[in-house]
Amino acid sequence: MLKLYDRTSNYLSDSLKDFFNMNWVNFTFVVANISVLFFLVLQLYRRKIVTDSKTLFWWTLASKIILTFIFGLLFKYHFNYETDIDVYFKYSFKVQQALLAKDQGFYEIFLNNSITEIYYLNDRSYFFIKLLTLVNFITNSNYWLDCAWFSFLNFFCCWFLVLKVRKYYSKSYMPLILVLFFIPVPNFWSCGPIKDSIAFSMLLLLLGFFLEVIESKKYLKYFILCILPSYFIFKLKFYVLGALIIVCIPFLVSRIIKEKLSLKKSLAAGLFIFCISIIWILMEMGCQMLYSTNILALIFYNYEIFVNYEFSNYQFNKLSVECLSFIPYIPKAIWNGLFMPLPWNAISLVMKIESVFNFMIVLLTCFAIIFGFKEQIKPGTISILIIIYILVNSAAFGFSSPNWGTLSRYKIYYSPFYYFIISYILYHSKFGYLLRAKCFKLNYFSISTINHP
Repeated sequence: MLKLYDRTSNYLSDSLKDFFNMNWVNFTFVVANISVLFFLVLQLYRRKIVTDSKTLFWWTLASKIILTFIFGLLFKYHFNYETDIDVYFKYSFKVQQALLAKDQGFYEIFLNNSITEIYYLNDRSYFFIKLLTLVNFITNSNYWLDCAWFSFLNFFCCWFLVLKVRKYYSKSYMPLILVLFFIPVPNFWSCGPIKDSIAFSMLLLLLGFFLEVIESKKYLKYFILCILPSYFIFKLKFYVLGALIIVCIPFLVSRIIKEKLSLKKSLAAGLFIFCISIIWILMEMGCQMLYSTNILALIFYNYEIFVNYEFSNYQFNKLSVECLSFIPYIPKAIWNGLFMPLPWNAISLVMKIESVFNFMIVLLTCFAIIFGFKEQIKPGTISILIIIYILVNSAAFGFSSPNWGTLSRYKIYYSPFYYFIISYILYHSKFGYLLRAKCFKLNYFSISTINHP
C-alpha cells in the first residue's frame, strides 16, 4: 500500500508540474476546451435528463471524471514502455505536419491513406489516427484534453443508451446505469484516446438506435441513423459489428414476421435460427472482411503474434486456422474472455486490481445463477440475444488475445453486457429488493412484479 501511495503521489506531482509549466497558448486551449465541454454537459443535463435522474447524473459524471483522471495518470506516468497511445500520438503528429505543410491535400491524406511514414499500420489504426488528428487540432495535441473529449463522447453515448432503455425497459434502467458508470474495470478503457473508446461509444449509440428500430417501428428513420455508428465500428473493430449483425438483424426480421403472422414462440425461435443462417450466408457473399474463413484467419493470426513474441499468458496447443481446431477450446476461450485473470494469475499492479474484480464477478455469477433458478427469473428475448452476443465475442477475443493486458482492454465490447445480466438478476431478486428496502427505507411489499425484457 505504501508503494501504491508513493507512486500515486509521484504521478500527481508530475501532472501538476506539467500543468504549471504550460505556456499561455496551451493554457488558452485548456480553458476553451473545458468551457465547451462544461457547456455540452449542461446541455445534456437540461435537455435530456429527467427530474428523478438529475442527482444520479452528477454522480455518473463524477465517476467518469475520476476514471478519466486515473486513465490519464496511468498511461502518461505509470507504463514505462511505448503504449498504443504513444504510437497514435506520434503518427497523428506526422499527419498534422503533412496537412500543415500542404504538400498533400485533405483528400489524399484522409481518404487515400497517402502518408508513406505510416504505410505499414493496418487500416484500423490509420483510421483512428486520422480521427485523433482532427481532435488534436481542437485540443492543440494536449493529452489530457484528448482524454476529456474521448471520455465525454463515451459519457454521452452511455446516457443515450440508458435513456432509450428507460423509455422501453424501465426495469433495466438502474442495473444498466450501475454497469455503464460505476463498474470501474470496463469503464476505464472508455476514458482515453484509444480505438476501443470510440468503438465502444459507437456500439452504445448503435444499440440505442436499434432499440428505437424494434420498439418505435420507425424502421427507415432509425436504420439511416444506424449507418454512421456502424461505419465507425466497421472501420475500427469490424468483427464486433459482424457479431452484432448476426444477432440483431435476424431478431428484427423474425420479430416483424412473428407480429405480422401471429406466430407461436416455438415457430418464432425456429424462424430466428433460420434468419441467422440467411444473414450468415449473405455476409459470406457480400463482404470479404466478414467471411468466416477470414475472421478465423485473423483470430489465428493475432493469436500467433502473441505466442511467437512470447507475450501470451495461455496457449491452445493444437490450434490452427481450420475451423474444427477451434471447437475443443471454445469453453476455455469463453472462460478466459469473461473471468480471467484471477488473483493467482496476475503479476503487475494493474492486473492484480483487475483480478480481484474478476474474482468478485465469478462469485456474483454464482449468486446470480442461484437466485435466478430459485426465484425463476426467466430471461426474455432481449436477454437471450445479449447472451449470444456475449458468448460469440468472449470466445473470439479469448482466442485472439491470449494476453491478460490486451484481453482486459478488449473485454469492453462484451463484458458490460454480461455484468448487466448479473446485476439485473441480483437487482430484481428478493435479496436485491430487501437490500434496497433496508438501505432506502422502502416498503418491500409495494414493489410490483416485473416482466423481464
